[in-house]
Amino acid sequence: MTSNETGGIEVELICPEPQGTVCNSNKNPSAHHFVRGKIHLCDNFLDDMSGWAQAHTITHELLHHLWTKWGKAWVAIQDIHYHGHGVGCGQSPKTEAMYGHDNIRHLATYRNKNGSSCGHQARDVRNNDTYAWYITAVGDAVYRGSLHKWPEPVEPTPQAPQCTGGENCLCETKDSFPLNKPFMPDGDFDAQHWCDDNDGEMTCRTRMFSGKATGICVKCDKERGPGCECDAQRPCDVGSCWGADTFGGGVGHCWEDPPPAWACLADCRRLFNDQGAWCYADYPTGKARCMDSLCSEPKAWECAEEGEVCRYGECVVECNDDADCAEKGYPGVFHCMQHRCEVP
Repeated sequence: MTSNETGGIEVELICPEPQGTVCNSNKNPSAHHFVRGKIHLCDNFLDDMSGWAQAHTITHELLHHLWTKWGKAWVAIQDIHYHGHGVGCGQSPKTEAMYGHDNIRHLATYRNKNGSSCGHQARDVRNNDTYAWYITAVGDAVYRGSLHKWPEPVEPTPQAPQCTGGENCLCETKDSFPLNKPFMPDGDFDAQHWCDDNDGEMTCRTRMFSGKATGICVKCDKERGPGCECDAQRPCDVGSCWGADTFGGGVGHCWEDPPPAWACLADCRRLFNDQGAWCYADYPTGKARCMDSLCSEPKAWECAEEGEVCRYGECVVECNDDADCAEKGYPGVFHCMQHRCEVP
């Protein structure tokens, strides 16, 4: 490096004659820019400084020939700044060269107790060493190969799949559910979607694509999360196992707390000792509940409107206290609420 165009000024980097320059003064600098258009590189620049420090020094000195916008005016980048502190910004005033990381950070971050920067950030904008350290750090990262692009390119935005129903595909809608069965949503996406278990147990899980929540079918044997069956041998990877204590031991489902309103929180088949028992996901009370095979959806609705519960095809008062719910085999989280065993 022997010359450079800086702010319209041709700047020469020179090794000065040994006599009669600042290099030989009691300040003993590594370099100086006192002569316009010239940067003098002193003896200790060549003898005592590392290559990294030499690069920083040259960058620092070249910057003295640049100007920056400060308010509405163009001002020279410089080393020495006045900065006051405290309430009113007049305490501990200092006029000094702001070299090095600590001083740069002080200019960038200082606030008094009222939140005022007392002009420190404005001075940081015209502080020479602030730019020099930044430029040198970036240059060093490029030289070492750790910085290739600025800013770092972001990963492509994941796109929602186009397929439906299979693993890692979109969940199926309620309209596609078998007509001869009561609709039972699964997973944590919403009450209108489900996933077929023909290729292994799957649930409809919430995934984000471009900031939009989307239901995706996820296999339970890869991540046992919301909607997946669980028991002592199959613990949940996400959430807790709800309903596995039905009648002292059954099959539960993984749910985070609070579970979705469309989830039955008991093992319906074990609760009624009935393989045809089902989960009424959109029960009139707003919370899903187990139904035995003798209770059709219309009958269950009729009983709910009467303030009762359908059991074995009849409308009944299900409970009078929590002990009744425990006796009927409901898990411990169920309580007697308005003569129905429910989770609060």
